[in-house]
Amino acid sequence: MTRRLLCFAPLAIFCVLLFGGGSASANVGPQLTAPASSSVQGSSIHVAFSLPATPQFGSTTLTFTPAVGSPIVYGIMDDSASKDFSFPASFPGSSAQITTGGGTPLPDGTYSVKLTWTASAVQNELTNTNVVVKTTSTPPVLISPTDTYRAQTLSISYSLPDTPLSGSTALRFDEIGGPTRCTLHLTDLAASTVRTFTINPASPASSPEVASTSSSCTFPDASYDVILSYQDSAGNSPATDWA
Repeated sequence: MTRRLLCFAPLAIFCVLLFGGGSASANVGPQLTAPASSSVQGSSIHVAFSLPATPQFGSTTLTFTPAVGSPIVYGIMDDSASKDFSFPASFPGSSAQITTGGGTPLPDGTYSVKLTWTASAVQNELTNTNVVVKTTSTPPVLISPTDTYRAQTLSISYSLPDTPLSGSTALRFDEIGGPTRCTLHLTDLAASTVRTFTINPASPASSPEVASTSSSCTFPDASYDVILSYQDSAGNSPATDWA
């Protein structure tokens, strides 16, 4: 580290001792970065935190407290001051970072999440709120076509209860007693809204609501099962409705 003495004149002499070599940054306090407040966790729960020092052995826990019901407490391995890992909501104990409570699954719901640890004989805690755990996509609603629908132009109407994972919404046409004729990949739709549009069976890709198709498909006269599917924005398994 270098030092310089600067003096200013002539009326009075002011000397300033400057220490070179860069300034020390302020100490960063403990942080619980995941699950973040107001975040949505899918079937894999992301945990990330950073502490000033490695905590006392056996002192680190992560507590999920629902609005109604008992808290769920998981012990966290105390081998490092910083952690970044995930555990499955259905079986937390399959993660090597979970030391206790791992046999208790984490149900869907809204939680406050508290991290506690002990350092220098002092117990500390950090809490994030409004953490949503959602491990399944809520089924969509296919309003039209109905199971008795007959027309030369197909009217499609549907709604999604959750915000979809981009590009995940699809409408599949399976010929009864025959092959899958076509899968229409639909443009994204905001949650809790209804979309209604028409498609030409001779040219389904021409609809602006259709982003792409599984092939250059058309629908010959026949009876079809129509299956609507999507994944929610957390990337959970697809949910379906059909007519």
